[in-house]
Amino acid sequence: MKKTIIALMAAMGFTALTGAGATPNFFDNFDGYAVGTNFTTIINGWQTSAGGVMVTNDAYHSAPQSVTLPGNTTLTNTVNGGGGQVIWTDLYVKPALGVSPPALSTDSASLCLYFNTNGYVTLVTTNGEQVFTNDVWGGTLAPATTNFVRVTVYQNYATSNQAVLVDGHLAAQDLPFITPASAYNTLALVNGSSNAWADDVWVKTTYALTNTTTVELATYGYAARTQYVGTGSGQPQYPTFQAAISAWRPRDTLYVYAGTYTNDVLATNSLAFTGSAFTNMGSLTISTNASVSFQSAMTWGNVTVNTNATAVFGDALTCSNLVVAAGSTATFYAVTCSNVYVAAGAHATFLGALACAGTCTLDTGVVAGFSNTVTCSNLSIQAGAQAAFQGAFLCTGNSSIVAATVAFNGTVSCGGIWLVDANANVTVAQSAVLATLNVYGTLTLAGGGTLSANSATVTGLVQVAGSGTVTVTNNLTVTGGGQLQFTSGHFVVVGSGVDMSGTFTINNTWGQLAAVPLPFTDDFELYTSGTRLVDLGFHGWGARDTNVVVQSSVFNGGARAAVLPGETAVSNRLSTTGTTHLWTDFYLRPQPGLGRPDLPTNGASFVAYVDTNGWLEVASPSGWLVCSNLFMNCGVPQSMTTQTWSRVTVFQDFVLKTEAVFVNGQLVLQQVPFLDSSVSAYSSVEINNNAGQAYLDDIGIRTNLPPNMDADIDGDGYPDAREIDLVGSISLRNDWVHGTTFKFR
Repeated sequence: MKKTIIALMAAMGFTALTGAGATPNFFDNFDGYAVGTNFTTIINGWQTSAGGVMVTNDAYHSAPQSVTLPGNTTLTNTVNGGGGQVIWTDLYVKPALGVSPPALSTDSASLCLYFNTNGYVTLVTTNGEQVFTNDVWGGTLAPATTNFVRVTVYQNYATSNQAVLVDGHLAAQDLPFITPASAYNTLALVNGSSNAWADDVWVKTTYALTNTTTVELATYGYAARTQYVGTGSGQPQYPTFQAAISAWRPRDTLYVYAGTYTNDVLATNSLAFTGSAFTNMGSLTISTNASVSFQSAMTWGNVTVNTNATAVFGDALTCSNLVVAAGSTATFYAVTCSNVYVAAGAHATFLGALACAGTCTLDTGVVAGFSNTVTCSNLSIQAGAQAAFQGAFLCTGNSSIVAATVAFNGTVSCGGIWLVDANANVTVAQSAVLATLNVYGTLTLAGGGTLSANSATVTGLVQVAGSGTVTVTNNLTVTGGGQLQFTSGHFVVVGSGVDMSGTFTINNTWGQLAAVPLPFTDDFELYTSGTRLVDLGFHGWGARDTNVVVQSSVFNGGARAAVLPGETAVSNRLSTTGTTHLWTDFYLRPQPGLGRPDLPTNGASFVAYVDTNGWLEVASPSGWLVCSNLFMNCGVPQSMTTQTWSRVTVFQDFVLKTEAVFVNGQLVLQQVPFLDSSVSAYSSVEINNNAGQAYLDDIGIRTNLPPNMDADIDGDGYPDAREIDLVGSISLRNDWVHGTTFKFR
């Protein structure tokens, strides 16, 4: 059985056919002829030697007519290609299926094809015949049956390259010409032993680009396809990445099957990888200026994105070392690696979590974004870099930020030294827990953020905005050029070792600041001599003069105390919400006053001063109460002088609105009404000095009984302060009869 063969002839070869040929763009649907018209005489370029080749209406693709070719006949058209480099041939055929080609001089044809007995298109080449049952992407081609089949041929005479489509599906491409040809000359339809039909024949230099395939053929000369790496069902298939890359052409996709690979890979050009998760024990290098994307999870040895390359890793990447070279741009999803190095001028975006077991380095001028959690042993961000951490940041070792701009919008934890070097600008939006903080540049704690460090050194600037807090549990050093700047609602709680030779700036009035919590104690041993109390707002202190300082010449206990020159005042603001009983205890070397001050009307619960005799005088709603005797005249208290330290202790009950006063541990007053009964909570203590120098030391404000308050002037076996703390007063009885006594409190 023979079949229909379609041959496209080279200009040099089919010389037996002569006469006037058609010119592109040529079209014929055979509807303009009378039924029975034959082409023994050339009509519209068509020519045949067999009278049975004629126009018919018994079968057609588009109504009402076609041309029929009986067995063993040929119909040709000598189409003048017009010098066009690209020619499209498009026609519908109802072929006779066969097993062997008819006698044809294929050495004069650029392309020769037919449909075999199974209905599949078969190409005749100088190396034999090739049957196509699938398209170039692996899809199944429908075989020809009794219906018309559309055959489309793309030919480029500049590159001797051609492609064949069957019913719009790309059956073959990158086909060399059977015979070299420089121009299109003849279309030959050759039929075997049974009838065949042809209809709607086009030969043209341009084509109606009906789908992506024809667009790509017209634009690039081939259609992009998928190259397969590994073992699977797709074709063509390559055992290694490098083999597939070598076969790659622009716009091709590389599909990787799941498996373990072992070779190093050099990715060049613009490669797009997709497929299943895989492991490659070798290294991946993305070459200079290449553009490579991956869409599946993968594991590599080392990964390097070279200079000016672009890389996109759309799923999880696991590797040993990750290098993003200078000038390159890389986007990552989740990354797990040993070390990350982003070189000078590179751009790196991490959309998923970054888990770096070693060091993460962002070199000079890097722009980096981290959208999820970042963990590493060490972090190094160099000069001019810009980095934004949107998720949590956890560094078990040291973090060094050098002259860079960095924003931490999630929580921060650093187990080693967190260095903000000179000219660096760092912002923390949430909480930061650090072992050691060294600030030489600028560190900004955004509104609501908290900063906690075991020790901190501030040589640069720390700015705290909004309601943020700073906690240093061990040593805080603010050097001469350093600054702590707070807006509203901030304080620093310090454990020990404070060197405040720099400045502490409060951008609004002291009275508007949040207060330090209870219990509050300060013996001034934390601070170096010369530290100004106006700079210790982090510990609740405020002062009306910068000459209120910590000094080491006069002190009660330890080696330091605060000095108040004349016409100065010091205060401390506290948060005591919900507290009903409160003790204020401090040591004082006062300057006796020359006259009683006017009673204040500013909402004070307790006001006292030291008169010229050294007695403490306490203001009450009924006037001044002089504490020249112990309670109930049980003795004379020690007077208070400039040369000796005196202890003043005040108990306040904010339910009963009463207070008790002790001087040097001895009760002098009890159940004294508040000066202003509207006061419902303790908010601050203020100590004024009008002349000379006064000294303050060992202050404590607490809800529990102060230490060393053991005096018992009523002789009942209970310390007076203990009774005051429990019931607000003591009861003195000198006429008790000793015997069996029961006392219930």
